[in-house]
Amino acid sequence: MGQTLSEPVTAKETTSCANEDYVVGASCMQGWRINMEDAHTHILQCPDDRNSSFFAVYDGHGGAKVAEYAAKHLHRKICTHPLFAKGLIDESIRQSFLELDADMLNDDQMRDELAGTTAITCLIKNNKIYCV
Repeated sequence: MGQTLSEPVTAKETTSCANEDYVVGASCMQGWRINMEDAHTHILQCPDDRNSSFFAVYDGHGGAKVAEYAAKHLHRKICTHPLFAKGLIDESIRQSFLELDADMLNDDQMRDELAGTTAITCLIKNNKIYCV
């Protein structure tokens, strides 16, 4: 399970945002871990497709670097993927996850990182929800 503290860090960091379609809130707590390993993303309108929204929680495993990298890059990779522009949303999501992994393996800062992350993502486009 990894190293833990003798007592949890219970301070919470809370953020929120809203537009005419969504009201979003997120709250993070470090808990028993030595460092916060998780990250999240809430994009009410994707920069490359204003008709799409993206939300994600990344649960870091063994460190924060991979979760933070995914939180910074995954939504951009999906929304700029050539298959996304063709309307093949599910396949663009699948390919983007694989490409993000390859990007980290080719990144000098990330390639030797031993940590990992899980990801729970939700993309909303054309009144359809894609959960991964």
